Amino acid sequence: MADALTAGLSSKENMDFALLGTSHETLALVQAISNCSDQIHRLVAFVADDATTPLILNLAPQARRLNSASETLGVQALHAVIVDSTDPEVLETAKQLAGHSVAVLLFPRAAHGIEFIYQFGLIRDEQPDRFRLYPVRPLRLHPLALRFKAAVRSGELGRIHQLQWQREIYVAVDPGVPCLLSSSQLDEALLRDADLLKYWAGEFDQVTAIRAGDSEKGWIQASVNLGGPDALPVQWTCRGTVNPGFWQLTAIGDAGQISLRGSEDPSRMTWTKSVGPQASPSESLEFNWGLAVINDFTQGISGDVTAGVAVSEGWANELYRAFDLLEGTHRSLRRRRTVDLYFDTPSERGNFKSMMTAIGCSLLLLTILTILLGLGAGAIAKDLKLPPVVMQVVRVLVFAPLFLFLILQLGVFLAKPAAGAESSLPDRSPKT
Repeated sequence: MADALTAGLSSKENMDFALLGTSHETLALVQAISNCSDQIHRLVAFVADDATTPLILNLAPQARRLNSASETLGVQALHAVIVDSTDPEVLETAKQLAGHSVAVLLFPRAAHGIEFIYQFGLIRDEQPDRFRLYPVRPLRLHPLALRFKAAVRSGELGRIHQLQWQREIYVAVDPGVPCLLSSSQLDEALLRDADLLKYWAGEFDQVTAIRAGDSEKGWIQASVNLGGPDALPVQWTCRGTVNPGFWQLTAIGDAGQISLRGSEDPSRMTWTKSVGPQASPSESLEFNWGLAVINDFTQGISGDVTAGVAVSEGWANELYRAFDLLEGTHRSLRRRRTVDLYFDTPSERGNFKSMMTAIGCSLLLLTILTILLGLGAGAIAKDLKLPPVVMQVVRVLVFAPLFLFLILQLGVFLAKPAAGAESSLPDRSPKT
């Protein structure tokens, strides 16, 4: 299996895919695999439910349906697997396939959890030259999304003040009943949108999350503010609606604003630009996102091994950071304040206290051990009729390190800032 993968990664030869998942989003990839014009690809095996199976076989009649995800481990000469599931068996199979040098095209889901995502990092450390983890993110491949990024980065709107993302999710409720969203729905929406926001705005290092509603019954609205020294300020809001769901991103600059609008269908997007008092006509564009994803994946892993490793490293790191951002929103909600992503910045005083605590615990254990040795030395000194000064030296040697450590604890007060002094740490208060 590993030799076949290496051949597929280093050339334009055909690639054999397997599919693990029942989402209808995977059908676009199955169709793209079957219709690729520049390469010969095949879907050789799949695991799906009874409703999706006929649709897959219609697109790839040569594919073999498997009874369980674990049977994929026995498929010979498999190059890549498409994973769109939160089933534990499927996820465990995906990790095993990645460990057998099979590329994994993963639809990121909030239910996967950050632990599952970081387990791929252990596999990557063991075999970096063969590990390939490709997150499926069709929206960032849309031509209008690329055009939006170019307009924001090139200064077409002048200085950008803020990126505003508004998403509304359809909720089936009776008239007059609030459209409440669950925590899982909000996490899923934010994980998908955060990837695009990072793609356009840059890397975030701070997050402020606010939710309105009841954690048990549901949330009326969620808001997340994202920022960083090298990123544009972003405000993300999400709420439920009885109308068809949509999302809209607006870049507000000195010279005007640009808006992108889309729905749950990633193939269609609308562009609107307003410069000055007039707005240009809206432009709508559809594209084959399944083909775009397959081409992006195959082009990224083709070529020499060094280039393929570098591209795969970037894919994996972007996925890790997206889940870090989602985890950061959870910490912000618990602490009810702005938090730093990736790790809170350690202070020198915190490092000092940690070091002194470790030394103190070691000295206490060492003191107990030396007391026992001192008692033994006293018995020996009594039998040998040694001078009393010997035992006095032993007692000093036993307790001197502990007393010295207690004296050093005064350093805590020396390192502690004076009351009322201004902190040198940066302001972490929520930005409005």
